[in-house]
Amino acid sequence: MQDRSQRFGTDPYRGQELQLWQGTILKGSKTEAPSRLIVSADCDILSDKGGGEFFTLDIVPANIFLNSIVFISSRVELLNIIASAAREIAVARSISFESVGSSILMEWLLRGDATRWEADLKGIHGNELQYLKSLQDCMNYLSVLPMESMACNPSGLCKSDNFQIKNKIEIVNKKMLKLIESRLQPSRADLYILPALQGDIGVAGYFVPFKSLRLTNRSQVSLDKLENENNVDVLRPIASCRPVLLHSLLQKLNLYFTRIGLTNSFKAEQEAVVKLIMEKKS
Repeated sequence: MQDRSQRFGTDPYRGQELQLWQGTILKGSKTEAPSRLIVSADCDILSDKGGGEFFTLDIVPANIFLNSIVFISSRVELLNIIASAAREIAVARSISFESVGSSILMEWLLRGDATRWEADLKGIHGNELQYLKSLQDCMNYLSVLPMESMACNPSGLCKSDNFQIKNKIEIVNKKMLKLIESRLQPSRADLYILPALQGDIGVAGYFVPFKSLRLTNRSQVSLDKLENENNVDVLRPIASCRPVLLHSLLQKLNLYFTRIGLTNSFKAEQEAVVKLIMEKKS
């Protein structure tokens, strides 16, 4: 039986001279810029129907895409997980913290220190104080600018050298990781995951966010390697998607932009049909 897994991959770019195709991956000379995947049809590119422009999607390395999720789309939820952990400690010492709003509780944790926590939570244990400090540090990392936070704590998770609070820290981190992982699933309608390219070092794979669809000008692309070496800001073909992988990606892209949501009333009608069928069977 044919091993189909080998068909869902990428190959080094072997396009015709000065010609680009659908599925070609372009890499910029600026290392911080994402690569791009050409998604315009071959006939549009070949006949220049776009007047020198074609559509591309960004290809973002997994670690960079993860950071953007942690510090942008998931930040509020991650802060709430930390705040909930702090509330559990506070309520155990002072029941009045049950009615404290989340924003006020976050401010209490962010602006507090051991002296204030001891005053507000009578009889609090030293390990609990260190636990609150670890939660505070993590909340600070998530509250500042992304790059500043990542420089201090690349994982974005809670940390502590105190072995006695290790289990508590792990529970918080597991909740945070579960939330982050839910944003990375290939089942997401607005996302496609690509394998690592040949020659990649330290890159697990790539994420292709469909919301990054944009026009790229043919004048930005060059097949001359020397232009990249001379630090000229250009895009250069580095790989091409195999047909099965490309078709799979384009199919999902098409579904994302053409999907139609169902109303709750229509969904109820569908469920009623199933229920009626089952009643007739019984």
